[in-house]
Amino acid sequence: MVGYFNQQGFAISGMNPVTRGHVDRMRLTHVPIKHDFFIQQPVNFLNLFITNTHERMYQTAFKNQLSILRYAPDAVDVMPIEISKAQGIQKIKKLVGHSNIETFAFGDQNNDLSMFSLADYGIAMKQATLGLKQRATYVAQSDHGVLEGLKHYGLI
Repeated sequence: MVGYFNQQGFAISGMNPVTRGHVDRMRLTHVPIKHDFFIQQPVNFLNLFITNTHERMYQTAFKNQLSILRYAPDAVDVMPIEISKAQGIQKIKKLVGHSNIETFAFGDQNNDLSMFSLADYGIAMKQATLGLKQRATYVAQSDHGVLEGLKHYGLI
């Protein structure tokens, strides 16, 4: 099964046991199922709901074309290889015109690791993966991690 995402929303191509497990784990209550979402709307990135075994197969097949990064036990992010959250930070710095401006990144999944490696300060949410917490400069202790992180660094 595939998850399609853009700025306006998302949909999944269908529901199977792996996808159902992911939806339940993420506590999602409404998941639109539209197998032709990618035909009707632009898609910025995909999720594949697959096991580790299948992940290696996709990484090998598309190693020079796609970035395939596990962010949950049953899901991977799929993006063009030249796209990452870290590149988003670089682009913002360039647009602002100050390459030395302090940057703060907030995250909860392994798909945030590239962003944490580039940001000056990485704030991991309370429920973040262990790998992200280990890279963080601050780990939230409450369920309001963004607010907590902003206060911790005196930004609000």
